[in-house]
Amino acid sequence: MSIKNDNLIGKDKRKVNQSFIQMPLSRFKDKLINKCRQLGIHIHVINE
Repeated sequence: MSIKNDNLIGKDKRKVNQSFIQMPLSRFKDKLINKCRQLGIHIHVINE
């Protein structure tokens, strides 16, 4: 991982982290799964 890449995606990372923190994990997971389904991406959710 290079410093240049971190600078480019740092803003997006922060945005993702912020919304992740502000919303309960289960709701975040549901939204993520629904989004992926809309895009036709099949994901397997592993319960920790």
